[in-house]
Parts: sequence; C-alpha cells; structure tokens
Amino acid sequence: MLTVFSVGYVAMARRITAVGAFYGYISHGLGRITGMASGMLAVLAYVVFEASIVGVFSYFAQTTVHDQLGLDLPWILYAAAMLLVTAVLAYFDINLTAKALGVMLIAEIAVLFAVATAVLLHGGGPDGIPVEPIDPRNAFTGASAGLGLFFAFWSWVGFESTAMYGEESRDPKRVIPRATLISVIGVGIFYIYVSWMTIAGNGLPGSVEISSGSSPLDLFFDPAHTYIGA
Repeated sequence: MLTVFSVGYVAMARRITAVGAFYGYISHGLGRITGMASGMLAVLAYVVFEASIVGVFSYFAQTTVHDQLGLDLPWILYAAAMLLVTAVLAYFDINLTAKALGVMLIAEIAVLFAVATAVLLHGGGPDGIPVEPIDPRNAFTGASAGLGLFFAFWSWVGFESTAMYGEESRDPKRVIPRATLISVIGVGIFYIYVSWMTIAGNGLPGSVEISSGSSPLDLFFDPAHTYIGA
C-alpha cells in the first residue's frame, strides 16, 4: 500500500521541491486554502508526535549516559537539551538534517544488520530459525492482521520526509523520488530480516516473554550480547 502511495508521491516530487512537502503538493494541486488547512493539520499531528519523540530521546539518552558514564541525571534535563538544540538550529536556519540523519541511519543499520547476521550464522537460537514468523498464513489468524497493519504503518512513519530534504540535495528531481522508493522497499525487506532474526535469536516463547516483560528492549540487547558480545 505504501509503495502504491509512493508512486504518486514521487511523481509530485519530480516537479515540486519544497520543505513543506505535503503542504506544497496539496497547495499546488488543490489550492492554497486546502493546502493551508492540511498544513495546519500536519503541524498539529507533528506537535503531538514531537512529545513522544522527546520522551523516547530522553529515555535512551538517560540509559546510555548511565550505562557508559555512570551518571544518573533526570530525564527532563535531556529533554530540555534536545528542545534547546532543536530551537537554536531552527531559529538560525542551520540545515544539517540530511547529513546528521545519514550518519545516524548508517550506524543504526550497521548495528541491526550485525546482530541479525550473527544470529543467522549461529543457526538461530533455542528454536533454530523458525519459519512461522514469515509464514503468510499466520498473518490472518486471530488479531494478527490488524496488529500487523498497525506495526507496518507505524514502522514506516517518516519515509515520506525524503521530499523535505529536496533543498539540501544537489539534484532533488532525481534523488528524492529514487530515495523514497528505495526507502519503502529497502526498509521493508530489512525490517523482515531483522525482525525474523531477532525472534529466532530469542526463540518463539522467549520473544513473547521478553517483549511483554519489564525490559522489552532486551529483545534486541539479549541476542547482541549472546551472539556478538558485550
């Protein structure tokens, strides 16, 4: 579904380069009033979403600093620092988003790929490499279909933001459409691989137990410790 959406999206990206992305496209296609309304709706959605991002950032920052440096600082300090840095960059119109995200994304992919591949080379975990997680028939049992669609749409949040970096790229009319389709299809395949190997590394019962426990992030940390090392 997201690939079909992307076809129309990249068709617009080939003709319009704007930081506003959705706002710019809708304004060109349906008029300024409709574009402004959609822009306000998007801003409201991003404001709500931003609160969750601040919370997630603060959690990971707090745990990382505590684990690496032994400092136990309140999470609110990390949240305030994030908001301050973001405000300064936005106020002075400092455009380093694409470069910073590029470095972070490469690091993230490298870590996840290393863990997944380590599990694969070890032949999986307690249950080996089960095929149940990728059997399409299991997608339609019980509440799996609805839950699967929820995770699919939620996991792909942000793929459309490629168009927002058009002004930071050298050839946006060519780069942005290609980047959008690569991200949708490439990320989809990568998600399947990493999720499958993560479940295999923990075992089927173990994955359910860990993800519903008090430390769900151990779903990724445990295989990393077991198959790669501390």
